[in-house]
Amino acid sequence: MANLPKGEPMNKDFDLSSADIAESIKRTKSLMHDLDIDALYISSNDQYLNEYTPLWNNYRYYLTGFTGSTADVLVVKSEDKVRLYVDGRYHEQVDKEVDPRLVNPVKSLSSSLGGLMGDIKSEKFPRLGIMSERTPSSFYTRMKNVCEVVGVGEARFSGVIDLKAPKSFSKPYLIPEKFRADETSEKLQRMDIASDHSIFISAMDSLTWMTNILGHQFNCVSSFMGFGLATSKKVYVFIDPTHELDKSVYDNIALEFIMADQAQMHQSLKELRTKLGLKTVEYHTETLNFANLSILADVFKSENILPEPLGVFKWQSIKTEKEKKLIRESFLRSSKAIYNTIKYLKETIAKEETISERDLYEKTSEFYKGTGAVQQSFNTICGVSENGSIVHYGDPKADRIISKFDTILLDSGGYYEAGFATDTTRVFTASPEAATAEKKKMYTLVLKGTMSLQNAIFPDGAHGAALDMLARKALYEFGEDYRHGTGHGVGFNVHEPGVRITWSSGQPMRAGQLVSIEPGLYYPGVGGVRIENVAFVEEHPEFPGFLRFENVVFTGLEPDLIDWDLLTAEETKMVQDYQNQCEEKGLGF
Repeated sequence: MANLPKGEPMNKDFDLSSADIAESIKRTKSLMHDLDIDALYISSNDQYLNEYTPLWNNYRYYLTGFTGSTADVLVVKSEDKVRLYVDGRYHEQVDKEVDPRLVNPVKSLSSSLGGLMGDIKSEKFPRLGIMSERTPSSFYTRMKNVCEVVGVGEARFSGVIDLKAPKSFSKPYLIPEKFRADETSEKLQRMDIASDHSIFISAMDSLTWMTNILGHQFNCVSSFMGFGLATSKKVYVFIDPTHELDKSVYDNIALEFIMADQAQMHQSLKELRTKLGLKTVEYHTETLNFANLSILADVFKSENILPEPLGVFKWQSIKTEKEKKLIRESFLRSSKAIYNTIKYLKETIAKEETISERDLYEKTSEFYKGTGAVQQSFNTICGVSENGSIVHYGDPKADRIISKFDTILLDSGGYYEAGFATDTTRVFTASPEAATAEKKKMYTLVLKGTMSLQNAIFPDGAHGAALDMLARKALYEFGEDYRHGTGHGVGFNVHEPGVRITWSSGQPMRAGQLVSIEPGLYYPGVGGVRIENVAFVEEHPEFPGFLRFENVVFTGLEPDLIDWDLLTAEETKMVQDYQNQCEEKGLGF
């Protein structure tokens, strides 16, 4: 089992004052003046474009104080405030967290990055700076014909903002055999890489998938820091020379480790290309940073580097039978942890004992630990009544005492020994007295969408956009909607590329994918409802060429919040069948 990172700040344990933020903005603008750039783009990413960048390594946080997992910053030399672009999930949160004297929130309905790029195109900045190691290469590709793009290296920016880094990281280790799915050699055989071809692995979770190595080096991330080069026979893994590896990793004979900083990796890639006779290299457009794109272009020459929209995820997102078994086991343990949390809250309220929103948040982690979780797969969202309307609410309050009239939105997940993430959302009452007519209507409309999509039958290759409508239809009929996607892939990260169910997704549904199903409805000041299950896409047993879902979440639904009069006979049967499945596993209410 991995040791967790030492000294790593959690969200609100790492506060910044307005004075701190103002000083960071001042220093950033001074650097912009020295570099003669008109605007500077700063993402939420670290050097690995990791989904859950810890706050200590998130330059966006130092410049805004915003703790949401995703947002984009544009520092314009001629403006006093920095612009913070957020999508619909964070409209309410951003107003609560940022100082309006320093930060100007720019709210987009869908993609925050799309809003930012639209502004850059319309305002036509002569020289745009980007953080070379922290900006996806795809951003550079889209912007290079709009304005002059200037790469700002990590070394140049390190003197501007002093990152509060931990003193050490846990050692990456090989997943024990009993919790390991397919071996690296089996994956290389399935990928069938030509002898003169290679694939650069930039996504941390893809590197974990390829190597069967876990790290737990950041909060909410089971993978480890590094890059890789997959060839026909072996995967070469590049690790920062200041980091240590557990000796178990050397048991994987399909791997070769190279301790190298970025400059040393550049040189090692040149040597490998010559030694192995490599002609081409493939890369994932969304997870390769601009600095590494420049390295690949130098080593392989621009005409020999091949962009791949899905990268390794085109194999990684299709789960094998061994992976499915481990994933089912992980989700069943998480279902138990969530059930125990809900049961505990209801019993506590029934005994008229005092419990706060923060207490319940912490109890959730305890119950996950009790089912064997190594850590949470994301920062648990525990929103009581009015706080449940904040889609990614991440600051549970110690002074928000839960009463018998409250409903709770609990979105949580964990990592177990196999390293796969789990993710489930449940909304429940503290007591039956919390079930107002308004909240029952909200809950039941969302429930109709969840059950409709979970029980859908659809053609092989159907786009995610077609399925998205099934989850929203019941809400549309009442003039309601939600400002986030309906489904995302799940794997070694809680959000895995390869499958998406949104109003704009053109990605095809394929057997073996693991995807969330999570419609929602949010009323500011009242509360929010999101009912999230996760399911495998599988071939339909009776209809050739069609697919269906296999659900893996079995925490029962909240009976106090179901308005049976709003359900059709077919929907009623779907709900009752699901409740019976949860009851059979001892997890029903």
